Amino acid sequence: MFGVNNFDMKNIILFLLLILITAGCCFDNGEIIPQNQKDQLIIHDDIINFLDAFDNIQTTNDSILQVKILEDKFLNKASIGQSRMIKARNYSAADYISSIRNNPKFWRSIRTNLENFDKHNDLIKNGIKKLKNIYPSLTTSQIYYTIGAHRSPGTGVDNMVL
Repeated sequence: MFGVNNFDMKNIILFLLLILITAGCCFDNGEIIPQNQKDQLIIHDDIINFLDAFDNIQTTNDSILQVKILEDKFLNKASIGQSRMIKARNYSAADYISSIRNNPKFWRSIRTNLENFDKHNDLIKNGIKKLKNIYPSLTTSQIYYTIGAHRSPGTGVDNMVL
């Protein structure tokens, strides 16, 4: 993908995520948020819901049914983090359907990484522990694996990393 091998892409994603965590985890609308979590919370339900919707959307060419599937299996089940991503990027059902229809090879190519969130969770948690050793006052933030429609590599909203 774009001349970047899998190892480089994983490092880039981890690096960007750690930047978002350090930049966004301590602030909520400019105020420091005290958080005392023993373990980093990482929510991945939106990945599971999206892949379920994606698979079901592939079974029909009926655009009205595709939107209904997307809404029932993904959008209506969106976590707080996914809902905030949708709002932050002004995504619509049409954006997702367009992305799924126009980029099926892309979605299939990243599926393995999407489904291996447990492995990525461990890497993220270890990275946060290392940062915590360097910056003891670092507080954690909820991390959501969210699905966009090609307009966001991720973002921070309030005290969430999306």
